[in-house]
Amino acid sequence: RQWGRILRNPTFVAWSLLIACTYAGLFAFLAGSSFVFIDVLGSSRMACGLYIAGCSVCYIVGTFWCRRWLLHHGLAGAVKRGAAFTLIGGVSMVGLAWAGVIAPWAIFVPQFVYSFGHGIHQPCGQAAVVGPFPHHAGAASALAGFILAAAAVGVGAWLGVSMDGTVFPLVTTVGAMAVATALVAWTLVQRHGEVK
Repeated sequence: RQWGRILRNPTFVAWSLLIACTYAGLFAFLAGSSFVFIDVLGSSRMACGLYIAGCSVCYIVGTFWCRRWLLHHGLAGAVKRGAAFTLIGGVSMVGLAWAGVIAPWAIFVPQFVYSFGHGIHQPCGQAAVVGPFPHHAGAASALAGFILAAAAVGVGAWLGVSMDGTVFPLVTTVGAMAVATALVAWTLVQRHGEVK
């Protein structure tokens, strides 16, 4: 019954969808980028590791920036601004690929921008999913974690069947998750994201 009550809460739904979408885009990159960088684009293993490490650094910078935005704009305001970075990163990755720019930097630079936005969304969302449930925070957190993991499994399964020796399955998946994240951040989170 408690899980049903949590799942019917619009604040929980908004925030759990946000963290599921943003994490799915990150997971797509983590799961597929090494194949693209090494096998498709000919990067060394060391370079591939540095690209992924750079994403981690950008994520950490985003979490620090998130603290500043939280003070001035609150949870919903912070992710509203973070969504612009997520969208710019994902859409530019797709745009560069479809424009014929097939190079490592055309994937990892946009992913750096996406990762900065992820550093805004993930901590805000993780805190907000439990906000409406002070006496059942563990159940809400676990359910949000399950939704996030299910989204990652779906993206991983999709990449498993769609990877075709080009950059396109990876970049279009990240781009789609960037659009989904921005839409959730600018609609559901703005309408229902205020934690009461």
